[in-house]
Amino acid sequence: MDQQKEQKNIPLAGELPEKTENSAQDAKPTIVDLTAVKDYSHLPIGAQASLQLDKKSLQTENPPAKPTNNIVPKSVLKNDSSKKFFKIAVVIFGLFLLCFLGFLALSVTNLDTKFIKITLNGFITDANTGEPVVNASVLINNIEKTKTNEQGQYSISNLDYGDASVTIKADGYDDKTENVKVTKVLLDYSTRKDFSLTSSLTGVLSGKFIPTSQDYKFTNDELIIGEKQYKISDDGTFSVSNVKVGELPFSFKSISYKDISQVINVLPGNNQIPEIKLTAAGDIIGELKSYVKEDLVLNTKFYVENILQDQVTISEDGKFAVKELDTNKKYKIRVTAEGYKTRDYEINIKQGENQLFNFRLVEEGIAIFPMSMGTNETSPKRLFKSDFDGYNLEEISDNEAIDLKSKFYSIENQKLYYQSTISNTYKQIRTGKPLNVPYVFDVKTSVEDRLLIDTSNLSILSANYIAGKMFNLYIKQGSQNLQGLQIMNIDGSNRQDIKEQDVNSKTFENMIISNNGNVALYSYNTNGQDELYLFNIQNGTSQEVIKGKEITVHDISENGNLILISRENPNTSLIDLALITVSTDDLRTLKENIKGEGYQFVKGDTNKILFFEERESRSNIYTFTIDRSQEEKITSLTPDYEISGIYQESNLVFYFTNKGLLVLDLNKPKNFKLVSSEAFAYL
Repeated sequence: MDQQKEQKNIPLAGELPEKTENSAQDAKPTIVDLTAVKDYSHLPIGAQASLQLDKKSLQTENPPAKPTNNIVPKSVLKNDSSKKFFKIAVVIFGLFLLCFLGFLALSVTNLDTKFIKITLNGFITDANTGEPVVNASVLINNIEKTKTNEQGQYSISNLDYGDASVTIKADGYDDKTENVKVTKVLLDYSTRKDFSLTSSLTGVLSGKFIPTSQDYKFTNDELIIGEKQYKISDDGTFSVSNVKVGELPFSFKSISYKDISQVINVLPGNNQIPEIKLTAAGDIIGELKSYVKEDLVLNTKFYVENILQDQVTISEDGKFAVKELDTNKKYKIRVTAEGYKTRDYEINIKQGENQLFNFRLVEEGIAIFPMSMGTNETSPKRLFKSDFDGYNLEEISDNEAIDLKSKFYSIENQKLYYQSTISNTYKQIRTGKPLNVPYVFDVKTSVEDRLLIDTSNLSILSANYIAGKMFNLYIKQGSQNLQGLQIMNIDGSNRQDIKEQDVNSKTFENMIISNNGNVALYSYNTNGQDELYLFNIQNGTSQEVIKGKEITVHDISENGNLILISRENPNTSLIDLALITVSTDDLRTLKENIKGEGYQFVKGDTNKILFFEERESRSNIYTFTIDRSQEEKITSLTPDYEISGIYQESNLVFYFTNKGLLVLDLNKPKNFKLVSSEAFAYL
């Protein structure tokens, strides 16, 4: 019983402890540790199994691992590792510090150099220029160790601590030897030593020029040493390196100061020239270009009083200078060149550059042109001559009765031809008016001769001076209305009748004689049609060339085979320029609806036509090449120039404008070559 009672006091699985009367008050809550291992061996086997089963049901699937007494926490392990690493580091650092202090003690006492070698390095440069010396030999105690590279750098390793005799050798330089202490700084086992070599072939040359003005800049001056030109500073100083050693020419060239030319001896190293005081001077400068064609003229000679010929310099581009002239002094200069006018000039020299006033190289020859003796159109006109630039203007004659349109000047023989009514001795038949007699004026001798000898039965004369023939248009004696046309020699001999007609119904026009004197052209109007005829002077026969409206003969070739005309086109009623070839009876239209003026063959070239025309408010001269039908503008005048007429003398073309008479060379035409602003435009 007692045992049963004791057993009943032991709660079974799932039972609660029995309550006593004082349990509610005195008993404390019992904490059951389900995970604790309990001994159920005293229980029956079934009860033990039941209790084991109940225990499993109360456990989680993955119960947390319960630390045992033989497992150390990770935090403890980590702390232990840090302490061990720190101890090791302290030991290593201590060993390193001990070694370093020991090595430092060796370094301070230079005992380390017994087993560690030293390197010597540096740069070798030119003492004058600072440029690297390439391929220089570096010797230690007279034994070559290395050579410098492209940068002038050298490096020699494996040297002992202490003094070393270093020698530098290089081509063109003096040898240089120095004692160098091969040492180190703490743990830097290298020694830096640079060398500069003095050239045995070149030196430095320096000096200073002293100008007369403190504000003067040497901008355009030249300093030449040997064959090279060097710069001069604004303050007049100069310093030139790499100057060849020995005697060299030294020159100073200036526009504002007298040149200096001497020989100096240059030594290796620095050469200082004493200050050079400059003397003020002036130069005459200019350009040697011809006036009309603007060609270079290099065979020019300058004659200047009291100077040497070598003071005159002429460059290949035609620039000239007369140098080394004293300032505030007047010089007379004569300029000559073959084929050009000789001119004399006078100039007062100031310091620096001096331009010759109105300096021109004018082609030989003269221009002949009329000038008005008054201010209005009816004022008398006289002929003058001048150089092509209007210089040396001179009156040819006081003859105010010259027929200006008849004027012709032959450049080749320097003779002037014209017709004049100056003489009251010679009269026209029937009318009694003064006869327009042909004359020749020798420009070289200023002698005038009358060409006409037989003056009988003459009226209106029109001469071709090259052909030596002229027309005579007259009223036949014994008839009031019968008009006759004759051709004769210019002296009035060998007269040939060409045509007679009623003066009231027909008027002769377009009377032109070929330069060879074999052909004469003339025309007259019948029933509103112009009829152009060619008269063969040799056999005395006439043939009709063309018939039409508004026919104007502009020019005829020298042999008379080509005739340049303008006419009204029968299909368009416009005025066309045409060419007639007499030998083939061919008519070719060259230009349609022409607006130009002054159409004429280029002298010596009947394949080219010359004329002037206004286009787009600009008046210019043109050429037209016949076989290519190609037009070319040979002037480029500004809109303020207006051409009123052109004429040729040899290869020169003179053209009248509202600003005067201008000239150009057909072989090399240039604009604005003024002959005279006072020339009278008579064409």
